[in-house]
Amino acid sequence: MVPDFDRQKNLLKRRFGPLSSYVPELIAVHHDLKQSLQVTVKDADWEVEGPRLQRFCERACLTLEVHERRGAHKAVISKEGLREAPGAGTAQTAGRFFSYPRCCVDAYRGRGPRTTGDDFANRLGELVGSAPDSVDFRMNPFLRTSPFHLYKHFPCSLHCEATLALAETLLRSLHETMPELEGHIRVFGSAPVLFTDVCGAGLSLAGGVVDEQRVAYEAVFTDVDPATHLDRAPNRTAADVALFQDLFEALELGDSLRLGGGGLLTVSQDSRTVAELRCPEHLVWRLLDFSGPVKAQAGSPEGPR
Repeated sequence: MVPDFDRQKNLLKRRFGPLSSYVPELIAVHHDLKQSLQVTVKDADWEVEGPRLQRFCERACLTLEVHERRGAHKAVISKEGLREAPGAGTAQTAGRFFSYPRCCVDAYRGRGPRTTGDDFANRLGELVGSAPDSVDFRMNPFLRTSPFHLYKHFPCSLHCEATLALAETLLRSLHETMPELEGHIRVFGSAPVLFTDVCGAGLSLAGGVVDEQRVAYEAVFTDVDPATHLDRAPNRTAADVALFQDLFEALELGDSLRLGGGGLLTVSQDSRTVAELRCPEHLVWRLLDFSGPVKAQAGSPEGPR
């Protein structure tokens, strides 16, 4: 039986507060795998969460620098203080501050102007469209807002050799320092995902086994609530969010799904159809299997410039 995603996430939230979704990055900074990390806290939450961050950094002997930008506080945590605000300059500057692979920084710069809202979520379809059918679980991009991820940057592809190398190094560090978290990253990250194309959200199928376009699974979970992300992805509508919710509820009723021609999704329970939904023409649904080995891609393992 697979662990309960929401329960494990809430346990870490009670322990780490606003830092819960950044625990892997904290381990990376502690082991000098990253120079720094940036925590975003909404202005409305800063009065409570700001002092908690300050106390944590003092206990952990970390430097905390805070910058206010676009309705939020950007808290930069590092072993050494930084003289300028990461993200205030170019993507290349941010890449250096946050130890992003050079190939990913260069690819991101080449994608053109930032989109309105959550740029990662809005561009995720580009990664999914070029991804192979089988992807290494260490490259799973759908859990980046949870504690169960291994990178937060936008990779040049889902088979980026440099990102995979960084993810593997972090996974080894987690094995030594937080083995339970490492185990959960392996379990949750290797779950097959139905990419919905709504606000960059995917539906993960816990305990899932992929057989072409069919998946048998034990439970469904997601780390994104599109209803709270509409402002981040203005190219999506309230109708799309409602469809996402319908998908989630349908998958909760079943134990297998099949994605057929014309975007027809059939959900079954004990081989009996319980729901059928069709992908709208303006969206793209795709099943991704995160149990396979990554296909190496030429990239720069040297790290950021």
